[in-house]
Amino acid sequence: MPLINLLRKLFGSSSHFPYDVAGNFSDIEANVSRVLVNQQNTGVLVIQVVDHEAFVQFTGGQSGIQLAFPMVTEYQKSSEPSLRSFLKGHGMDVHESSGSDGTRFLDVDLPPDSKTIATTISQLLVSLYGISSEAKLRFMGERLGVAA
Repeated sequence: MPLINLLRKLFGSSSHFPYDVAGNFSDIEANVSRVLVNQQNTGVLVIQVVDHEAFVQFTGGQSGIQLAFPMVTEYQKSSEPSLRSFLKGHGMDVHESSGSDGTRFLDVDLPPDSKTIATTISQLLVSLYGISSEAKLRFMGERLGVAA
């Protein structure tokens, strides 16, 4: 399933996010910070690895961020044991949830610390998904603020 179709399924029928920029690993922290300034805790950020199935998605705001891993594609489902091991090894509690359409998610609540979140996401992409730290990333989101 192409990423844009999966995102449409997860976030609604919109074919694009209002925020859509190219970047790299050094841009993760600044983009996470944009979620953390959302006062209503409704910010959405998706970080996609260009030319790869791997992506991570967040929702949240000033009180913290929830990292949500959908278990939809075969790639995602096959990554579940390694993902759980990685998250547990980093002291994170994983809980399962279901979307309104029955989509299964692995969720992790993270404190509102963009540096820690960025470091964790970078490590996850490199060690779990085998992504080079030189890889190109795409940042897509909505209801993001401007970080200080």
